[in-house]
Amino acid sequence: MKALVRAAEGRPVTVHRCVDVLLGVYRRDPAALVEELGSLGVGRILTSGGAPRALEGLDVLAALARAADGRIEITAGGGVRPEHVPALAAAGVDAVHLSARTVVSDAGPAGPGGGPDGYAATDAALVEAARSAVAALTG
Repeated sequence: MKALVRAAEGRPVTVHRCVDVLLGVYRRDPAALVEELGSLGVGRILTSGGAPRALEGLDVLAALARAADGRIEITAGGGVRPEHVPALAAAGVDAVHLSARTVVSDAGPAGPGGGPDGYAATDAALVEAARSAVAALTG
């Protein structure tokens, strides 16, 4: 991680959901993990709190947010839906990450070799619902 932060040359560094393995499988202490990553120069942690979905990791997300205390951005990701935003915000996360995707199924087989019908696309209505949920919290 030190080498990656150094290679970023001052650009913000986000640790992606790999921390979910540390939190969920190895049961790392959230506060200790925040301290360790902060000391390495990480500016953001994107996590579901070690759970399959962020909504199920609320307690750990809250512990991460308390430990970070604004020094590192805690972003909740993993199965996030617009209706989850209020609970995630109440847990103290700084941001949410969601794919807001839908499957477009009227496109026919995917790729030259066939495959499942349809493809994933961003759903504008889900994006708007998430934006509205955030706006409702921030006034």
